[in-house]
Amino acid sequence: LSASLRCHRPTMAAFAEGDGPTPDKPMLQRNDSLERDDDKATSSTPEGQLSPEEEREQIKALHDFDIQAGAMYYLVDAAWWLSWTDYVGYNDNGESKGPRPNEIDNTSLLAAGSAAKLRMAINEDNDFKFLLPEEWELLHSWYGGGPALPRRGIAQGTTAVVELYGLTLKVYRSSDLQAAPVEMIISKAATVREFKEMACKEFGVVGAEVKIWDYFQKKPYALLDTPSKHLEQCQIMENNDMLVEEKDANGNFNLKKNEGTYGGGTSYGGGNQNVVVSTAAPSAKGVVGLQNLGNTCFMNSTLQCLSNTPPLRAFFASGAYEAEINNDNPLGHEGKLAESFGSLMKMMWPSGDETISSVAPRGFKYQMGTSNPMFAGFQQHDSSELMNFLLDGLHEDLNRIRNKPYVESTESDGRPDDVVAKESMDNYKLRNDSQIHDLFRGQFKSTLVCPSCGNVSITFDPYTMVSLPLRTAQEEMQQSYSVKMVYYDAADFKWVKNNLTVSIPKGAEAGALRAALSTATSIPVERIVIGQMLRSYMYKFFSDGDSLDFVKTGTSKIIAYDVEYPKAF
Repeated sequence: LSASLRCHRPTMAAFAEGDGPTPDKPMLQRNDSLERDDDKATSSTPEGQLSPEEEREQIKALHDFDIQAGAMYYLVDAAWWLSWTDYVGYNDNGESKGPRPNEIDNTSLLAAGSAAKLRMAINEDNDFKFLLPEEWELLHSWYGGGPALPRRGIAQGTTAVVELYGLTLKVYRSSDLQAAPVEMIISKAATVREFKEMACKEFGVVGAEVKIWDYFQKKPYALLDTPSKHLEQCQIMENNDMLVEEKDANGNFNLKKNEGTYGGGTSYGGGNQNVVVSTAAPSAKGVVGLQNLGNTCFMNSTLQCLSNTPPLRAFFASGAYEAEINNDNPLGHEGKLAESFGSLMKMMWPSGDETISSVAPRGFKYQMGTSNPMFAGFQQHDSSELMNFLLDGLHEDLNRIRNKPYVESTESDGRPDDVVAKESMDNYKLRNDSQIHDLFRGQFKSTLVCPSCGNVSITFDPYTMVSLPLRTAQEEMQQSYSVKMVYYDAADFKWVKNNLTVSIPKGAEAGALRAALSTATSIPVERIVIGQMLRSYMYKFFSDGDSLDFVKTGTSKIIAYDVEYPKAF
């Protein structure tokens, strides 16, 4: 009896993947011996295998680390890591909450058709965890599987991060430009010298006989002639075209940079070179597209918003900003951010008859990364966060105040609001005065009342940007879950699977999700069981008091069933 009933669990897992029971198959029934049999099956550790406690202690002794530039780290699938931590009781004072996991499976982290290149838009904790090499070696020796995904830590501004993707470069050879480019993957932290050595080895040429070009848009954008310079400092990006220029029959190099397609200066690496991608006539003046340089849609949307703010655009496109650049402001960026933004506005809004319909804002992107290392590289960021930094940076680069005096805060002392607001603004302008603040500055009124003496303090604080929520306060407090609901339709004598999206308060436990599903389907809440599926097998069933936090991993799914005896699960 016990053996026959134990087959219900694989039946549910198979059904969740689409094989499903048929009308002649019985509803799932309760079996109190099921859990007892499972306990017997997992109560002892096979000979030669470490106990969960031993595994936990060995990994815990290694896992507290900070990312260091130059060090190597390994990625492991977050869903697998979660199942292992449950098994060894890593986060629950040593209490094991799950079975021993299968072999390590990192395939969900890979790009389609690749055995080493990671898929895009994966995130730490949600999709993977970082491990030290020693941790990986231990886990791999215990469980096997893979593939191994080593990645190096690199310096990014003032912090160290793990380089997930490196740079995929398309490399051409000047002696055979009609041939398909060779795809090479190299670290962003690699130098021009290291890339040149790799390219020379690939093409079988001698380093002294070739030059390396940034071949952006299949045009000679810039000569990379500083061997010690890092590729990222040279603005080399994902899928960048590169060119290995060889000497001609007379032993000469002939390529020269075409200055006509670049804007904002001639010095490579100065952070002010943007590239005209298309010279087709735009549908209207200023209707100029910005090329995505690799996860830069957040930046491009911000630039388009500011480009279509007429007073700001006119100030920069006309060159009027140049007379107000403050190169000495310690809070600014030596005027370089304002110069870079102004250069881009001039390209998007040319004063003459020049026709431009598309621009690659490479120079501006480089300068943003230089001014704020958070925006270096090609990770996704928040548009409003970039706009807030950009407006503040432009303000400081154009601040008319050269020597900032000390100014005390302004208190109301019972005076009318308009008087206090003007005094606050006048005092603020003694330290902060620029065209940016002339256009964007406003004031928040803040009122504080002392609960003891009843004293009222009113202040007016400046701002340049206000973030407005797209959702209501109530919606912000909700968490949405996608659930596959499985139930038996007695009227049509068939099983039904519906994909539902239900919302419950953030931080709510599994019982709240059961209640929401009952409301959405009219199935009695006492008949609903909720489970978590990891890669085609049922990982666990939730009790009402269980947390739902860890089901956010990308390989995890929530499945709910209408069953006759839910207590069996």
